[in-house]
Amino acid sequence: MRQALNRLRATDVTRELQDKQPASRAVSLFVPGLKDDFAAHATLELQHADLRAQGLQQGGGVPL
Repeated sequence: MRQALNRLRATDVTRELQDKQPASRAVSLFVPGLKDDFAAHATLELQHADLRAQGLQQGGGVPL
């Protein structure tokens, strides 16, 4: 169970990084809110990772 939660947390952190990078470069005349959308999704993924870390700690595990 702990390994599965750590894998899911790693996936969330990876997704956060994948969304944050284009957010810093997104400039679009056609979709002005694109940068904000990437940034919001990155924040959401990081919140998921934090929740999984809390679950791991509550279960006696160590988030990696």
